[in-house]
Amino acid sequence: MNKIVARPDLKEDTPIIVAKDVCDQCGSCIAICSPNCITLESLAVSIESDECIRCGFCLHACPVEALRWRDDGVIIVDKED
Repeated sequence: MNKIVARPDLKEDTPIIVAKDVCDQCGSCIAICSPNCITLESLAVSIESDECIRCGFCLHACPVEALRWRDDGVIIVDKED
């Protein structure tokens, strides 16, 4: 069986950001997360960054694109109406 490993181009401190105003709590990211580090909290998903292996599968599984990398050092905030 192949082991899923982190993307080599990402640093250990590159988190995945959840846009809580976009997340529709469908659970697609939770279902695909092999280290089981994604949970549903406060009407949006939450990612335990210490457990995340940064494979990126959850980003591709999200049908509403609520997940994204934060790799430029800028904190991504929720969109305002």
